[in-house]
Amino acid sequence: MDGRVRRALCAVIGSFSTGEQEPAPGTLADIPGAGPLRGEMVAALRRLGYDCTVLEGDPPAAELGAAVRGFLAEPMAADGLRIVHVLSHGAKPVNIEGLEVCGGDGAHGAATDVEDWLKQIDRDPEAPATLVLLDVCRAGTATRLPHQLTIGRRRSVVLAASAAADPAFDADFTRAVITALTKVADGRYDVARGFGFVSPDQVARDIEAMVAAPGYGQQVTCSLHSLLDDVPRFRFFPNLTPHDADQLPEGIDPGIGDLAVGLDPAHFIDRAYASGLFPRMATGLFQGRDRLLQQLSAWLDGTTASAPPGPLDGTGVEGAVVEGAAGGRLRVVTGSPGSGKSALLGVLVCAAHPQLRAATDPAWNRLAHVPSRNQELVAVHARQLTTQQVIDSLARQLRLPPPNGTSPDPADTAGAGAEPRGDAADAAARAAGSPAQAARWEGRQATLREGWNMQDLLEGIAAAPTPPVIVIDALDEAAQPAELRQLLLQLADRTGGQESHDEREGGAHDRSGRNGDPRDGGGCRLLVGTRRWRQFTPMLERARAHGGLIDLDEEPAGEVRQAITGYVTALLARQAPYDTAAYANARTAFAVGLATALTTAPSPESSPQRAGRLDSGPTRSPSHAAPGPVGSALNGGVSGSVYGDVRGGLPGVADAGDPGWGPFLVAALYTHHEVTDRALPADPAAARARGARVPLSLPEVMEMDLQARRDDEWARPLLAACAFARGDGMPLDTLMHVAPVFHPDTQPTGLTVADPTFAQAQASLANVRFYLRLTPDHRGVIHYRLFHQGLTDYLRHHPTGP
Repeated sequence: MDGRVRRALCAVIGSFSTGEQEPAPGTLADIPGAGPLRGEMVAALRRLGYDCTVLEGDPPAAELGAAVRGFLAEPMAADGLRIVHVLSHGAKPVNIEGLEVCGGDGAHGAATDVEDWLKQIDRDPEAPATLVLLDVCRAGTATRLPHQLTIGRRRSVVLAASAAADPAFDADFTRAVITALTKVADGRYDVARGFGFVSPDQVARDIEAMVAAPGYGQQVTCSLHSLLDDVPRFRFFPNLTPHDADQLPEGIDPGIGDLAVGLDPAHFIDRAYASGLFPRMATGLFQGRDRLLQQLSAWLDGTTASAPPGPLDGTGVEGAVVEGAAGGRLRVVTGSPGSGKSALLGVLVCAAHPQLRAATDPAWNRLAHVPSRNQELVAVHARQLTTQQVIDSLARQLRLPPPNGTSPDPADTAGAGAEPRGDAADAAARAAGSPAQAARWEGRQATLREGWNMQDLLEGIAAAPTPPVIVIDALDEAAQPAELRQLLLQLADRTGGQESHDEREGGAHDRSGRNGDPRDGGGCRLLVGTRRWRQFTPMLERARAHGGLIDLDEEPAGEVRQAITGYVTALLARQAPYDTAAYANARTAFAVGLATALTTAPSPESSPQRAGRLDSGPTRSPSHAAPGPVGSALNGGVSGSVYGDVRGGLPGVADAGDPGWGPFLVAALYTHHEVTDRALPADPAAARARGARVPLSLPEVMEMDLQARRDDEWARPLLAACAFARGDGMPLDTLMHVAPVFHPDTQPTGLTVADPTFAQAQASLANVRFYLRLTPDHRGVIHYRLFHQGLTDYLRHHPTGP
């Protein structure tokens, strides 16, 4: 609880009889079941920390009016919170428009005039915020009063059971409110830690849906707010049982991602820390890739560096000088899902981005080579973004003038290298999960809804005094990958011209001036992470022709084996009891056995189906075929493929055209499974043998883990539902409705089973938390999605079983 004073008044009037056996004509009907609702409402409010004043019995109108006015007149701090709940009949005043509440005597008048009650609240700008829950006929009248349209600082919010001219039925609104308050107290709105309250609009929409469910046409209404004003930050519903979500490290403005949708700082941060399925740790676990880090860091900095021989320098001479600008304006990092593309880009972005660098220091400070702080670096996680959204995100981060002649907001013109955008109050509001701040950003985006166009972006980059550095990760996961690829090719070409015939055919014709030194102005440096799809051939060929293609699948096996060994050893060294001296040799032996298995091709005579591996299954039918890989021509000059059998697993299941699954993700999944499902042996020989039994694909490891959890009937259906989520994922209430489609009992019969209960869904999600990424929206409501696209692709094809 946040320490605020909370008070509530509960007035439930359900009987309007005078005690006569035959009520007189015109006597108001009693409200069935009203009496017990009084106790239920009070109990629900008290669970939320409200000190309740209760009107017992069915007081007459004069007593009801005096009680409400007296409650509102009690001294209370401005930051306090009040709730007034009234259940009764409502009536129109004699001779004027308005709404009066009926007392138990059936009377109504000036004492129970709702407009006067609300004016008493709103008259004082320092009055505590007050929520009026009005369950009477014609209740909506109280949401459209003249003074509410001109008020300076609103202190009252009315949630009304019905529209202005409509009846309210059988206390359905009060029952819905009690249910909603109970959900708040139980944590069933699934709001993340760091958000101190449940958003009132979410609770109101839930109440609205419950009232509408019986089908009587009863419509809940609420007070209006001007679109030109911030939504008041009323915190009537405290977040008593906050849930864990993926939070940004301390020191990063929570609004950084809101300002330029697409930056997605959590994506780059999580990949840089490389904790895999384990919670984010205090230090980063990224291992290996020293040569690539050195070369890409020099390229990002626009400097030269001395590097060991490798695929990019083309010299084969130890200590050769590598130009940071080599490969011109374009670098492309490609490879199978789980090969470490996003981890490599995550380290580079976190180290170079001015607003991420300091806060993510533990993720990269132990690495020998990282880029410098770069005030001109911008980054986009393109997953499920349209091309227009990518353009808008880049334009905002680059501080381009707003389109359509609109005036820029100061916060929108703060760039990547600027201080956190918005004033201190805005930052505090975002940190507290303020719907007001989110609404403010949404309003700005609506103003700019037509967005920037490609020409705006090219002209802005050309006019920049210093060429920007643009990082785009997950091109293959974008909503319009082919169109976005065309955009990126134009960005890589400082002339901004159209793609040439050679480029369309996959060639790498170098037009005059293109791919020159990126420090000569007029262009940008572009770093892209993507898988090898045929539609990306022009970009991959362009990068390869100028030494800028980095294929992680073709990295020397020895380097990858060493990196995996270090990575798995580091994972185990941070998990009790494997962090003790008794397991020092065993954890290294396990890591060596695992890394050797993942980076050694099987002998020709060995069976393609190792013990524990799944049958590869049929490939996709032609109607479901997707673009295939570019092929070995793009990997020229590099030898020592590390994949072997890993490339061959489960054809047709991986992302379109991908040869298999990268070893780093497989290693992380298998390690997590082994240390959580059963204890590793302390004997080094036994530990190495255990590591060597690693399945050779990500789906096989997940199937192994789910098989161990077969008693949890909702684990796989919920994961399968997450595989079909868009954007940041699905909230829990949506997942609970979708998961039954994938329940095993649904498939044979065709009859969908009942939704899991909240407790069942929450328990199952906790069991498979390590497969999930949890992202709170602007209200703090957690959205669930799978943490890696490889899992998404597999479960979309195998939602109910292998």
